[in-house]
Amino acid sequence: MSEVAKRDYAKEGALDHIFHVWINERQMARQKQGMLWESSLYEWKSMLGELQRIPYWLHKARTGALPDQHQQCSLSPVETIEKNTLICALGTDVTQCPILQSLYAKFGDLSDYHKSKGLTLEDADDLAARVCTWHIFTTKLTDQPHLDTSEGYVQDASDRMFWDHYFHSMAGVDMAPGEGEERWV
Repeated sequence: MSEVAKRDYAKEGALDHIFHVWINERQMARQKQGMLWESSLYEWKSMLGELQRIPYWLHKARTGALPDQHQQCSLSPVETIEKNTLICALGTDVTQCPILQSLYAKFGDLSDYHKSKGLTLEDADDLAARVCTWHIFTTKLTDQPHLDTSEGYVQDASDRMFWDHYFHSMAGVDMAPGEGEERWV
C-alpha cells in the first residue's frame, strides 16, 4: 500500500469532533430559518473517514489476506471464518464488483509512462477506495436514501460477526448470532 505519514490520532479525533459540532450547529441554525436539514453533510463526513480506511481493506480482499478468525473480546472464544469476503454497503463482494474490476484492469494495462511514475496495484487500492466511496455516497443520496452505512461502507465477515454478536447481546434474546433479519447481504 502507499506510504502513510505518521498520523496524530488525537489531533484527528479533535478535528473530527469540531467538524461534527459545526455540522450540528449549522443544521440547528438552518432548521430555525425553516431550511432543510443537510443530511448529506453528515454522510460526506462519514465518507471522508471511509477514504482513510477502505484502501487497507481493499488490499486485504484483493490479496486474499482478510482475517480467517474472529474474537469478540479477549474473554470470548476465537471463531474460525470459513470464507471471508469484503462486502460493500450496496451488498456486493468488492472483488466481484464490475466497477472496481474495470478500474483494476486499467492497472494491468499501464503504459510505460505510468510505470515510470511508479504506479502499483497498491495505488489502485487507493483509487478504488475513491471510486467505491463515490458509488456508495451517490447511491445513498440519489437512489437509496435509507442505505445503512452506519457501520462503514465496507465490512468483512469479522465485522459482520462483531455486529451480529453485539446486537444479539444488546437484545438479550435467545437467538443465535446471525439468525433473523440479515443486516448485510
